[in-house]
Amino acid sequence: MKPFRLSIAAMMILVAIAAVGCRGLKDGSQFWSALTYGLVRLALAAAALCAVVLPPRRRASWAGFAVFGWAYLASELESPLGHIGPTQRTMESLLNLLYPKGLVVGLGFDEERYEFFRTAHSLMAVGFGFLGAALGRLLVWKSSPSVGRRTARPATPPETVS
Repeated sequence: MKPFRLSIAAMMILVAIAAVGCRGLKDGSQFWSALTYGLVRLALAAAALCAVVLPPRRRASWAGFAVFGWAYLASELESPLGHIGPTQRTMESLLNLLYPKGLVVGLGFDEERYEFFRTAHSLMAVGFGFLGAALGRLLVWKSSPSVGRRTARPATPPETVS
Protein backbone atom coordinates (compact mmCIF):
# COMPACT_ATOMS: atom_id res chain seq x y z
CA MET A 1 0.00 0.00 0.00
CA LYS A 2 1.33 3.42 -0.93
CA PRO A 3 1.77 6.14 1.67
CA PHE A 4 -1.21 8.47 2.08
CA ARG A 5 -2.04 10.24 -1.16
CA LEU A 6 -5.33 11.89 -2.11
CA SER A 7 -6.93 11.15 -5.44
CA ILE A 8 -8.18 13.98 -7.60
CA ALA A 9 -11.78 12.99 -6.84
CA ALA A 10 -11.11 13.15 -3.09
CA MET A 11 -9.49 16.55 -3.45
CA MET A 12 -12.46 17.81 -5.47
CA ILE A 13 -14.87 16.62 -2.78
CA LEU A 14 -12.72 18.24 -0.10
CA VAL A 15 -12.65 21.54 -2.01
CA ALA A 16 -16.42 21.42 -2.59
CA ILE A 17 -17.14 20.84 1.11
CA ALA A 18 -14.67 23.57 2.07
CA ALA A 19 -16.26 26.01 -0.40
CA VAL A 20 -19.77 25.34 0.90
CA GLY A 21 -18.48 25.58 4.46
CA CYS A 22 -16.67 28.86 3.88
CA ARG A 23 -19.79 30.28 2.32
CA GLY A 24 -21.72 29.12 5.37
CA LEU A 25 -19.18 30.75 7.69
CA LYS A 26 -19.34 33.99 5.72
CA ASP A 27 -23.12 34.22 5.54
CA GLY A 28 -24.06 32.53 8.77
CA SER A 29 -27.46 31.68 7.32
CA GLN A 30 -29.57 28.66 8.14
CA PHE A 31 -29.46 27.42 4.54
CA TRP A 32 -25.66 27.25 4.25
CA SER A 33 -25.29 25.87 7.75
CA ALA A 34 -27.80 23.10 7.07
CA LEU A 35 -26.22 22.35 3.69
CA THR A 36 -22.72 22.07 5.20
CA TYR A 37 -23.95 19.96 8.09
CA GLY A 38 -25.91 17.68 5.75
CA LEU A 39 -23.01 17.22 3.32
CA VAL A 40 -20.62 16.39 6.13
CA ARG A 41 -23.00 13.84 7.62
CA LEU A 42 -23.49 12.34 4.14
CA ALA A 43 -19.71 12.12 3.62
CA LEU A 44 -19.23 10.47 7.02
CA ALA A 45 -22.03 7.97 6.34
CA ALA A 46 -20.53 7.16 2.93
CA ALA A 47 -17.12 6.66 4.57
CA ALA A 48 -18.65 4.24 7.09
CA LEU A 49 -20.27 2.31 4.24
CA CYS A 50 -17.00 2.21 2.28
CA ALA A 51 -15.19 0.96 5.38
CA VAL A 52 -17.53 -2.03 5.41
CA VAL A 53 -17.88 -2.97 1.74
CA LEU A 54 -14.52 -2.17 0.15
CA PRO A 55 -11.66 -4.65 -0.07
CA PRO A 56 -9.52 -4.93 3.07
CA ARG A 57 -6.59 -2.95 1.67
CA ARG A 58 -8.76 0.14 1.18
CA ARG A 59 -10.81 -0.05 4.38
CA ALA A 60 -8.33 1.57 6.76
CA SER A 61 -8.49 5.10 5.41
CA TRP A 62 -12.28 5.04 5.11
CA ALA A 63 -12.66 3.63 8.60
CA GLY A 64 -10.29 6.27 9.99
CA PHE A 65 -12.22 9.04 8.24
CA ALA A 66 -15.56 7.77 9.55
CA VAL A 67 -14.42 7.10 13.12
CA PHE A 68 -12.55 10.37 13.60
CA GLY A 69 -15.23 12.45 11.87
CA TRP A 70 -18.16 10.94 13.78
CA ALA A 71 -16.23 11.08 17.05
CA TYR A 72 -15.56 14.78 16.56
CA LEU A 73 -19.18 15.53 15.67
CA ALA A 74 -20.44 13.54 18.64
CA SER A 75 -18.12 15.32 21.06
CA GLU A 76 -18.50 18.86 19.75
CA LEU A 77 -22.05 19.51 18.73
CA GLU A 78 -24.07 21.20 21.40
CA SER A 79 -26.12 18.94 23.59
CA PRO A 80 -29.37 19.98 25.30
CA LEU A 81 -27.40 20.27 28.54
CA GLY A 82 -25.23 23.06 27.12
CA HIS A 83 -22.08 20.95 26.74
CA ILE A 84 -19.04 22.93 25.61
CA GLY A 85 -16.51 20.83 23.72
CA PRO A 86 -12.73 21.14 23.74
CA THR A 87 -12.53 23.28 20.59
CA GLN A 88 -15.29 25.71 21.56
CA ARG A 89 -12.80 28.42 22.55
CA THR A 90 -11.07 28.08 19.19
CA MET A 91 -14.43 28.54 17.47
CA GLU A 92 -15.19 31.59 19.64
CA SER A 93 -11.85 33.10 18.61
CA LEU A 94 -12.62 32.39 14.95
CA LEU A 95 -16.03 34.00 15.33
CA ASN A 96 -14.51 37.12 16.89
CA LEU A 97 -11.82 37.25 14.21
CA LEU A 98 -14.27 36.96 11.31
CA TYR A 99 -16.94 39.18 12.85
CA PRO A 100 -15.34 41.71 15.24
CA LYS A 101 -18.55 43.77 15.40
CA GLY A 102 -20.81 40.76 15.67
CA LEU A 103 -22.83 38.84 13.09
CA VAL A 104 -25.20 40.87 10.95
CA VAL A 105 -27.24 38.35 9.04
CA GLY A 106 -30.74 39.20 10.09
CA LEU A 107 -31.30 36.31 12.45
CA GLY A 108 -31.23 36.72 16.17
CA PHE A 109 -27.78 36.65 17.78
CA ASP A 110 -28.28 33.21 19.31
CA GLU A 111 -29.43 31.72 16.00
CA GLU A 112 -26.49 33.31 14.17
CA ARG A 113 -24.02 31.89 16.67
CA TYR A 114 -25.65 28.48 16.45
CA GLU A 115 -25.46 28.43 12.63
CA PHE A 116 -21.85 29.64 12.68
CA PHE A 117 -20.78 27.01 15.20
CA ARG A 118 -22.65 24.23 13.42
CA THR A 119 -20.88 25.11 10.16
CA ALA A 120 -17.47 25.46 11.82
CA HIS A 121 -17.81 22.17 13.69
CA SER A 122 -18.90 20.43 10.50
CA LEU A 123 -15.76 21.63 8.76
CA MET A 124 -13.64 20.57 11.72
CA ALA A 125 -15.23 17.09 11.52
CA VAL A 126 -14.02 16.83 7.91
CA GLY A 127 -10.56 17.93 9.00
CA PHE A 128 -10.47 15.34 11.77
CA GLY A 129 -11.83 12.78 9.32
CA PHE A 130 -8.93 13.35 6.94
CA LEU A 131 -6.56 13.13 9.88
CA GLY A 132 -8.11 9.77 10.79
CA ALA A 133 -7.88 8.59 7.18
CA ALA A 134 -4.18 9.43 7.08
CA LEU A 135 -3.61 7.69 10.40
CA GLY A 136 -5.49 4.57 9.29
CA ARG A 137 -3.56 4.43 6.05
CA LEU A 138 -0.27 4.90 7.89
CA LEU A 139 -1.07 2.13 10.37
CA VAL A 140 -1.85 -0.33 7.59
CA TRP A 141 1.26 0.73 5.69
CA LYS A 142 3.48 0.25 8.76
CA SER A 143 1.90 -3.05 9.82
CA SER A 144 2.37 -4.75 6.46
CA PRO A 145 5.78 -3.70 5.14
CA SER A 146 5.71 -5.89 2.05
CA VAL A 147 2.36 -4.72 0.71
CA GLY A 148 2.73 -2.17 -2.05
CA ARG A 149 6.32 -1.18 -1.29
CA ARG A 150 9.07 -1.61 -3.78
CA THR A 151 11.73 -3.87 -2.44
CA ALA A 152 14.90 -5.03 -4.09
CA ARG A 153 14.53 -8.47 -5.55
CA PRO A 154 17.12 -10.98 -4.56
CA ALA A 155 19.61 -11.65 -7.28
CA THR A 156 19.01 -14.93 -9.04
CA PRO A 157 21.99 -16.77 -10.37
CA PRO A 158 22.11 -16.98 -14.16
CA GLU A 159 21.04 -20.25 -15.66
CA THR A 160 23.83 -22.40 -16.90
CA VAL A 161 23.56 -24.19 -20.21
CA SER A 162 25.13 -27.60 -20.33
